[in-house]
Amino acid sequence: MSYKDLLKARPADIIPPKPIPPGPFKVRIASHEFSTAGKKNTECVNFSLRLLEPGDEVDPDLLEAAKDDLAKAKPTHRVFITEDSLWVLKDFLTNVLKIPEADSLEEMMPQTTGKEFIAIFTQQPSERDKERMVSFIEKVLPL
Repeated sequence: MSYKDLLKARPADIIPPKPIPPGPFKVRIASHEFSTAGKKNTECVNFSLRLLEPGDEVDPDLLEAAKDDLAKAKPTHRVFITEDSLWVLKDFLTNVLKIPEADSLEEMMPQTTGKEFIAIFTQQPSERDKERMVSFIEKVLPL
């Protein structure tokens, strides 16, 4: 759909997506890309995720209210890449995703696509709009 088509939308019909309800979700890595983030433009890797199924602890009413948005949700798990935090990436690859250690982390990265794990989501107010709640991943666990 082109931007010209999108601009024909009625403003009254445009609402922000509902956040992912708090709790554990089984997720699958769809892709990853290297980028920078934060005020210092720190190098990182962003793992694009797809929601597979919620855990039993997730509120069913919140799931029902957000079901249309959850079907389209594309959450991201970001891992910063610095000398001091390189162990976080190694832990994610080896302990969460269960990728066998290779000669380098670089060799392990292509194996992330399609891997599944548990992402525990939480919510907080948006930095831009304190009235709107947004989801973020608080913790990751192996399956």
